[in-house]
Amino acid sequence: LSWTHYRVLLKVERREARAFYEIEALNNGWSARQLERQINSLLFERLAKSRDKKGVLALANQGQALTRAADLPLPGPVVGLVILLVWLILRGGPSEDMKTTSAGLLRYLLLLFVPAGAGVVTQLDVLGANLAPALIAIVISTALGLGVTAWTMQLMTRRRGP
Repeated sequence: LSWTHYRVLLKVERREARAFYEIEALNNGWSARQLERQINSLLFERLAKSRDKKGVLALANQGQALTRAADLPLPGPVVGLVILLVWLILRGGPSEDMKTTSAGLLRYLLLLFVPAGAGVVTQLDVLGANLAPALIAIVISTALGLGVTAWTMQLMTRRRGP
């Protein structure tokens, strides 16, 4: 691992979580940015709460592998979430364990946005130089996100009934 990896790992307070992320970064060839995304997505905590630890880890790793293999301009965790969404749709929704785990994660959702906010603040000059394209991208991605979420909710509601 590079020095940047270790700088990212030093921010993880729990020793066992730090060791987990170090091993996973080595085994899966995560870049420092991918490592930081996995830490910020609380992968260790999700695994700790999940009864299907291998399944959760497999989805995260499949997203990373697919992103690298297809050279997609998307983070591996995003691809992993798409895989998870498809899996949930196919099995008819989340289990009670998954509902409990997701409720716990949603309580701390705001913390996941702190790194992105810090990144925006440190790159204000770049953002200012590219303001129009950034605003267009934000509006389009927000509209797409809302549209896909609404479509998914309608699909799930139709499958389960009101």
